[in-house]
Amino acid sequence: MNAKSLGMLVFVALIVGVIATLAVFLQQKNPSTASTKLPDVLFASLEDKVNDISQMRIENKGETVTLSSSGNGWTVDSYEGYPARFEPVKKLIMEIAQAKPVETKTDKKDLLGRLDLDDPSPENSASLITLSGKDGSPLAALVIGKTDSSGQRSYVRKAGETQAYTADKRFSVLTMGSQWVDTSIIKLPRTDVWTVTVTHPDGDQIQLWRESPDESSFTLLNLPEGRTAKPANQIGASTSALAFLSLTNVTKPATEAGPDESQIEALGITSPDPVTVEYLSFDQLKVVCTIWQAESSAWMMLHAESTSDPASADEINSRTRGWLYEIGQYAATNMTPRLESLLEPASPGSGPVGPAGG
Repeated sequence: MNAKSLGMLVFVALIVGVIATLAVFLQQKNPSTASTKLPDVLFASLEDKVNDISQMRIENKGETVTLSSSGNGWTVDSYEGYPARFEPVKKLIMEIAQAKPVETKTDKKDLLGRLDLDDPSPENSASLITLSGKDGSPLAALVIGKTDSSGQRSYVRKAGETQAYTADKRFSVLTMGSQWVDTSIIKLPRTDVWTVTVTHPDGDQIQLWRESPDESSFTLLNLPEGRTAKPANQIGASTSALAFLSLTNVTKPATEAGPDESQIEALGITSPDPVTVEYLSFDQLKVVCTIWQAESSAWMMLHAESTSDPASADEINSRTRGWLYEIGQYAATNMTPRLESLLEPASPGSGPVGPAGG
């Protein structure tokens, strides 16, 4: 090997050494770029403890929603312990339990706001989710901020820590209590309905009936003399009202029989005297709805009974007993028609229909 070749090897070795030294220096100078292994999940072993979670608290924009678990499922504290939808609860808990950090972000407290990871306040959009065990101790607490540019991953940090991460998912956070409430009240398909009887406080009453489930149309019974019913497709709205009846709000009634005078005023109920709507199915399930009209909606209580299948009635009552439901005006109107509204216009001299016995 001649002197020229030897000199070239020495030069190359020096260059390689400088590059290696520079790489080590940069890693020490900026640890976030070092090849530090990220944890497999944000909360180790939390997935093994999901059945021990008894409370989930969501803090966002100065508001707090608390969900609690009991032997009968999850409930929403701000709705007086009314049942919550289970699937969203399960989904968010599992998202947190299985969340994986895929990238480290800043660990500087004064930079967290750029990722919307400051502690939640009315001035930002950060959410703090706290999962607690049966003894009240926190099992996990996660601050969730903005999503990244893909819209599919969220910036997060553990509560009490400043290290931020990009998580591998976008979290299904619902920040209002109403979003967690199970809004389904009852499902009685129209195909099961045999008769519907609507009775107004002044005695006005209608009864719709059909002979068998094979008949698609209902007949209006007890027509006033000289009057005819409107076509079948115009009189049967009440018969399908319980197929997918949903609440818009819910509270506990002041008494077992319903709201008292002060609650009537507080809820905007326009009359203390309710309308009663009774549904009877072909298998002898009776559902009785008691409806109080309000200014722009209605409030309702219901109970069920059955001589042929008491268990089905008990199941309904176990969910609805002790609750006063607000329902939309459209649903309330469909459920409480007056007799005159289901009749063809009166011929000259026949006069309007009045309450029974009037």
